[in-house]
Amino acid sequence: MWQDGLENRKSFDFLALNMNNERPTNWFWLCRRARRALLNCHLTKEARMKSVSRFIAIACAGLFMASAFATTAMAKLPSSMEEYKARYEKEAKTPEGAAKLWFEAVFLYQNAETKSLGRKMLLDIMKSLPDDFDRNSGYAKMVERIKNNPEIFRSFCAGSSPSNGYKADIENCELTVTSTREEAENTFAVFLKSSGADSPRPMKLTQVDGLWKASSVSSLYLQVQPAKK
Repeated sequence: MWQDGLENRKSFDFLALNMNNERPTNWFWLCRRARRALLNCHLTKEARMKSVSRFIAIACAGLFMASAFATTAMAKLPSSMEEYKARYEKEAKTPEGAAKLWFEAVFLYQNAETKSLGRKMLLDIMKSLPDDFDRNSGYAKMVERIKNNPEIFRSFCAGSSPSNGYKADIENCELTVTSTREEAENTFAVFLKSSGADSPRPMKLTQVDGLWKASSVSSLYLQVQPAKK
């Protein structure tokens, strides 16, 4: 399908891999990678720009519909490490997919009945989290906020707000990504909308062996506006 003149085939391989993913978590991320690959083609400027416009229109429309369908179909938190691992292998191919799994780990950790599973997921989804993080003074603030301030994390779910007490469907928490920014090689900042904050909050993720892990989450447990009674 692709011409021999394409120099950067890795981006197309990446796109194809994610288009076959049962749950593409961020269609505009994939479209951007496709655009970058097309701009590296050995084509005339006019032909290259036509190819970019045509491909982006088709790919974005298809990926958007697939993402919307998959999100509706998989509205449930993991119930075991096996289920989490299977989803991680598919969804953590993008920073945004890994970000969603991090929030799911938090929600499970907040529930006494599923805390053990949430703890295991946090240890896996975070790049450098020590085994004793919940007894480690360096992570005391994060653990305290996770335990005592569920509204902070629910504020990132679509539909939550201070006026409704940050009510959210944590079984299907839809994150709103306002932008992404490359911070360093294999490291991206994903900016997430919080209904209790005036501006989006960044979460840094790092690619490890082809999959993404949370590497900095300190902005995600800052306080939010008080819920209105």
